[in-house]
Amino acid sequence: MAAIDVFISYSHRDEELLEELRAHLSPLVREGLVNTWHDRMIRPGVRWKDELDHRLERSEVILLLVSAYFISSDYCYELEMSRALERHHTGGAIAVPIILRACDWKSLPFGEIQALPTDIEPVTSWQDIHAAFHNVVNGLREVIARRRNQQEPTKLDQAYEERALLLQASQDTTHIDSQIRDVKRRIREGGRLSSGDFLGDRFKLHELLGQGGFGQVWKAYDQKLREFVAVKVLHPRYGRDETRRARFFRGARQMHELREEPGIVDVIELECHDGGFHFFVMEYLQGGDFRQAVLSGRLGRDEKLRIVLKIGEALEAAHARKIVHRDVKPANILLDADGQPKLTDFDLVRAADTTGGTKTGKMGTFIYAAPEAMMGAREASGPADVYGLGMTAIFAIYGSELPPDIVFDQSVFFEGLRSEKRTLDALSAAIAYRSEERIQTMRELRRVVAQCLGSPSAEIVPRLREDRAPRAEPPSYPEPGELWIEPVLGMRARFVPPGAFVMGSPEDEEGRRANEIQHRVVLTDGFWLGETPVTQGQWRRIMKPVPGAASREAESSCPVVNVSWFEAVDFLNRLSEKSGFMRVFDANDLATWRSLYLNVQRAGILGFRLPSEAEWEFAARAGTITARYSDEVQVSLAEDSELESVAWFRENSRGKVRPVGQLRPNAWGLSDMLGNVWEWCWDRAGVVGSSEPTINPEGPAAGSERVIRGGSWSAHARFVRAASRGWDPADARGPNLGFRWSLGHGAAVGK
Repeated sequence: MAAIDVFISYSHRDEELLEELRAHLSPLVREGLVNTWHDRMIRPGVRWKDELDHRLERSEVILLLVSAYFISSDYCYELEMSRALERHHTGGAIAVPIILRACDWKSLPFGEIQALPTDIEPVTSWQDIHAAFHNVVNGLREVIARRRNQQEPTKLDQAYEERALLLQASQDTTHIDSQIRDVKRRIREGGRLSSGDFLGDRFKLHELLGQGGFGQVWKAYDQKLREFVAVKVLHPRYGRDETRRARFFRGARQMHELREEPGIVDVIELECHDGGFHFFVMEYLQGGDFRQAVLSGRLGRDEKLRIVLKIGEALEAAHARKIVHRDVKPANILLDADGQPKLTDFDLVRAADTTGGTKTGKMGTFIYAAPEAMMGAREASGPADVYGLGMTAIFAIYGSELPPDIVFDQSVFFEGLRSEKRTLDALSAAIAYRSEERIQTMRELRRVVAQCLGSPSAEIVPRLREDRAPRAEPPSYPEPGELWIEPVLGMRARFVPPGAFVMGSPEDEEGRRANEIQHRVVLTDGFWLGETPVTQGQWRRIMKPVPGAASREAESSCPVVNVSWFEAVDFLNRLSEKSGFMRVFDANDLATWRSLYLNVQRAGILGFRLPSEAEWEFAARAGTITARYSDEVQVSLAEDSELESVAWFRENSRGKVRPVGQLRPNAWGLSDMLGNVWEWCWDRAGVVGSSEPTINPEGPAAGSERVIRGGSWSAHARFVRAASRGWDPADARGPNLGFRWSLGHGAAVGK
């Protein structure tokens, strides 16, 4: 593949730094990845302006070497930078600011473009300038890979067109088939699909419609049927796992078995494979999902209930075939162009001949999942679907996202509404907490919903209770796992959405301890959580020296260890000040820390802090309920192969802490949540858990010990689980004790 042309825009007063950069770029040049060019390479006799214009137009990556000298240069600023940004915004090239010297660059037109070094500190401010340029080159490798991925789909289109012509002429396609395989391999580097790729030589990917921990759904064009379809793709990391593949395709087979039912999404192709990707193909429905339709307000009340009735009819047919869906919710009901509903996403389906798993995650799923399914019970049956569709009916009438009240205290929720009592009583019977007290059949639920149709006084209108403040509009949150980079140290964070889950472990989980009692928890606000534990390199930038470790470059990517709870909080306070947030509290002032922290929370101004224990476990699970944030059913903890892919523990760590981010992250992009280091949490220690649900728990109010979570490099496999918890004195240090940071919620961080 041809090298990518890279244009370097710089001030001649920074020429010494230019030469340093070129030296560090030389491996990329030798590998044939890039050709670099700058104005000192203009040959004698060539019109320099014409040559500069020509190089600016043909280059695919434009480096802006930023300093006060660069900004003050009319030619760099007015011509080269302006043209670079124009090509960047039109997609013709990628502009990359490289901050050489301290200056007011964030106020400039390229201030919103992610700059290098990734630590967002000027190259010349680093103690080791070679380390700074090494950071820059690593960032440029990602830019080059991204640019290649942007180019390849066009080449793939051209190759398929040529292949079609050869087939039409009955000519040999061996050469072009080999070319197609090569282009696909380059597009899919890193195990990712992208728009423009082809699956199975037939389905051209157009748009990613949705994704989760188990797979992705793409809108694609079917070259054979000449229409758009929906393609569901298993994550490639699960492709070699026969159990996961079987579960993935089981849902497709169950939908296909129900293809004669008008309320079930039709499956076009059952089991397909292409270069390590496993997928099946469904009809594409243009009307979006029922949740979006309800929240948009475009459907009338009775129209929404008729949709619920039709889905109930489809589920009744599924139950007659011993098929239980177990994940009925508004987002799994799709609408066609005429507004007719169809049920999809049978990944959690329970058929008579299977032992399928279950999962939970965001608030939406939690509210619609029957309690017996939330606890991981494998015997969730027809009444579990009654619960999900009953909640969906209430959501349809209510017209807004359902609050946690409806799960934890239905009487409180219904008390805040004005409606015909009979309607509420009838629907509440579908969502009884205990399965045996619930409406038992889908036919009976359909009858209840039909009774609600056309009832003139059955309109549910929110009514504020006197002892409750008005509900604010729900905040607009980022997507789960969305990336944010902290501007001071360049530390990466992932967004953890508000939601609810079952905290703790089931009694039959191997390695379970008495302090892991299962209980329901709701987190009402989202927050950002460090993508990895805080590293020794990051610690050195704020708190020199690294506790108990030599400041060797090789250790900079390892988690910082030998850090007490107090020292971790001190680091986060200093980071808060450096980043422009207020100090949360003085960790050494035990008399005032709690009131200060709560006051800051209430004011909505949050600095960097330790996550609460509940926040930590919710983030670690990332929407799953198994011991090791797997999407699959519970596996034996004796099987270390699953753990080795996500965690460093005694059996694979070789007796020492390991660099962060080397193993597979969870579904929300968080790495090293299990193993490597035990991570300090905010809470004081104590046994938690009860039959009553809790909202935003903060742990016991007294005690000198603090919770640690996740296991470590020195822990046996049985202690490296999402529910595993321990505690140490707040002033304790150890070679396996570290931490990661969290920050407020989505509204607190500017993107």
